[in-house]
Amino acid sequence: MDGLDIKCGMATVTGKGILFNGSYYSNATLFRSQLFACAESYGFWQIPVLFDVNDYRHIILWGSNHMELASTVEHGIEIDPNVLKKYQEEIRRLKLMLSMQRKH
Repeated sequence: MDGLDIKCGMATVTGKGILFNGSYYSNATLFRSQLFACAESYGFWQIPVLFDVNDYRHIILWGSNHMELASTVEHGIEIDPNVLKKYQEEIRRLKLMLSMQRKH
């Protein structure tokens, strides 16, 4: 046996990432999709995820025709909420600038 013990659980999509079992998860595709910005603007919602009870470094999200692997973005490190907020604001500002450059 390979030690996998896959279970299904509910996670919360937030402005900081996907919150599950006390950790935040993300990946490049989710970040590019504006999912977290949407949650920050309109409020959080819950989604089902798959996870290995022996390894919480990753979760699996699934849609109608694909699956996404998301990894933890914090490993128990406390980040000052003001620093995190400023980082997220700067990322959104950069994305807006890139979007506007593409339109011209």
